[in-house]
Amino acid sequence: SEHFGWSLALTGWALPVLLAIGLWLYVRVPTAASTENVALPSLWRTPRAWTLAISFGLVNGGYATCVAWLPDAYHHLGWSAQAGGSLLGAMILCQVAGALLMPLLARKADRRPQLIISLVCQLIGMSGFLFAPLFAPWLWAAIAGFGLGAAFPLAMVLALDHLPHPQAGARLVAFMQGAGFIIAGCMPFIAGQLQALTHSFSSVWLMQTAVTVGLIVLNLRFHPRSYGRAFGRTTA
Repeated sequence: SEHFGWSLALTGWALPVLLAIGLWLYVRVPTAASTENVALPSLWRTPRAWTLAISFGLVNGGYATCVAWLPDAYHHLGWSAQAGGSLLGAMILCQVAGALLMPLLARKADRRPQLIISLVCQLIGMSGFLFAPLFAPWLWAAIAGFGLGAAFPLAMVLALDHLPHPQAGARLVAFMQGAGFIIAGCMPFIAGQLQALTHSFSSVWLMQTAVTVGLIVLNLRFHPRSYGRAFGRTTA
């Protein structure tokens, strides 16, 4: 962007998209010989499906809020646009690391320990942005990014754990993502309205800190013993 302008810099991302299209045209996914119909309660009327969707949506809402507002927040603190973008890039790099490493540790049936660690990392990062944004911004971005990245695949696995049949699990994950990403999409808008109302990004990070505390409390409910009760064991 510095050398060629923002328009050409963004246009360059069309190249990976073309590569992805070519790979998908090359890959052939085998179809199952038969599809077994699995009885599954209406997800719209299942409280656990909604709590999973809310948890998933709020976690991804934290990521969407950081992507939308982190560079701008530091631009308001005197950083250049390039420096703010680099900070966001560092956060995303650590997010990838968290997404790859943390699921490797989740080998037991109970996913809560890894989820709580991921959420605590988010809490530390968001609290750093709130209380000491200029003290160690790269550290806050790295810790928050690691936690955000780790929570995403763990939330997917957690949903799949609830139902033993792959078809039923896929339906639950689809519901969780569909409702969850609608929630996540609202978070940057809410953050922007808070910033416009208070004229400070502290309100944004305060919101994210409070949301993360709520997520920790919510995820403590996802004990493996509750999976069967949540869906009436109708898919076993």
